[in-house]
Amino acid sequence: MSVGEQTWGTAQALTRTMTTEIGVAPIDGRHARRGRNNDAVIDAVLDFFRDGEPFPTAQQVADRAGVSLRSIYRYHPDLDALIYAAFERAVDRNRRLLEFVPPPSSAPLVERLAYLVRQRLDLFRHLTPQLRAVLARAARDEAVRALLDVHRASFVQHLHDLFVPELAQLRPVERATIIGSVHTALLFEGYENLRLRHGMSDDEIADAYRLTVRNHFARFL
Repeated sequence: MSVGEQTWGTAQALTRTMTTEIGVAPIDGRHARRGRNNDAVIDAVLDFFRDGEPFPTAQQVADRAGVSLRSIYRYHPDLDALIYAAFERAVDRNRRLLEFVPPPSSAPLVERLAYLVRQRLDLFRHLTPQLRAVLARAARDEAVRALLDVHRASFVQHLHDLFVPELAQLRPVERATIIGSVHTALLFEGYENLRLRHGMSDDEIADAYRLTVRNHFARFL
């Protein structure tokens, strides 16, 4: 090893030691500030969603986050990537609502139906702004559309798992009809339609959901 390499290795070791002892290194401070700024940028996007604006511009996001426009593109390659990151942040923060943890398929059917109605209403009631933004942007943004498709496919699988005993007694075409009908009835678009166009409260929507799903499984009740 050359003298230069020894000197460089010693300098690196000293830097690591000093960083450990004082607990802070200059680059760590920059990384922490960068992380805080990125959090502010993503939170600004989510604030726009809550305000009913699914298509904020990069400049609007920068102004609201209190950072420069140039900073946004240091954190994200383009505005679409930033929007997608905001949706991912919303998913991470709301995993409890997005998780589907129903009673076992051996539980009484009425118990499983009640869980299904309650889970969907909790999800829609608490995530209305984010879901509106997802639907608005999915028409333009392929990545957001793919994210929406994944969650919808997951919900279809949940329905199959939830009603295993009942579906096993049906012909394939009957199974497809019931799953497709229940899935469609419990999409967010239906919830919005009942609230905004029919003026229904969440309690009234819950009654409508219960009536819908019970009708599809009436032969098993």
